[in-house]
Amino acid sequence: MKTRYILMAVTALIAFSCTQELKQEDQPQSKERVTIKVSTSESLGTKVSMTEASDKKAMNLKWEISDKISVNGNEFSVTNIISDHEAEFEGADPGAASSYTIIYPGSYTDATAFNARTYTGQAQSGNSSTAHLEYNAMLSGVSDYQEPKFDTEWASEKGGSLVQNGVIQLRLQLPEGTSGANSVTLMASRPVFPSTNSASSDKVNEMTLALSNITLPSNRILEAYMMFSAAGVEWQAGDELTVAVDTPEDVYIRTLPMTAQNWTGGGQYTIQCKVQDANSFEINDASDLEEFRDGV
Repeated sequence: MKTRYILMAVTALIAFSCTQELKQEDQPQSKERVTIKVSTSESLGTKVSMTEASDKKAMNLKWEISDKISVNGNEFSVTNIISDHEAEFEGADPGAASSYTIIYPGSYTDATAFNARTYTGQAQSGNSSTAHLEYNAMLSGVSDYQEPKFDTEWASEKGGSLVQNGVIQLRLQLPEGTSGANSVTLMASRPVFPSTNSASSDKVNEMTLALSNITLPSNRILEAYMMFSAAGVEWQAGDELTVAVDTPEDVYIRTLPMTAQNWTGGGQYTIQCKVQDANSFEINDASDLEEFRDGV
């Protein structure tokens, strides 16, 4: 009986060891960590954390230490900021592949997630603030991931393409006595605004930006920034764009005729006009127009 007990114990030990080996084999091997250098085009007009240029006609770009990108679904985090346009990221090696999809921000792990991003619920706190703006960009089908550049020419050279969202700058002069603004809405005469980053998404005819903590300067110019889809906006001759500003005093509107033009993803477009009860601004001479010229 004693011998039998020992044999059973040895058998149990062998079985336990085999089970442990199988468990270890089943566990996925940790991927090697790699560092890549990511850059943006110096001519790019929209990016992550934006600071206003002195003339307020362009944006400066700046990588932040909290930035992340995804490479074929693998998340990479900033480890070293080289300049506003260059930073080093570290993440799990995506391995050899026929092509790579590289997305900013890294919370979008694939093209489906990137394309599903919507532009509803935008909100800005403070006049002229750009803190709410988010840069979305996707490099698709590129052959290199070690030194990617969010640039159209680079993407083309690497056999792929780049799509990115855009920004609309609104410079709107409100009537005298206006104390602030609650929201601004862009209303097109037909559906022109893609609802997501996908070119095949349904189009809507209006976009709204909620506003808070708005203190107007002495010239009563409201400066607001609104993002639009990476799919861009296509205007046709004869289209109209109505700008509506909801204020504590009233809702002021201005309708502008549009020419045939395309607002491409990655671009910044400016709408500048007087918004004073549709067309209540009285023009006395040419200097009135030069002082604050309307335009899109």
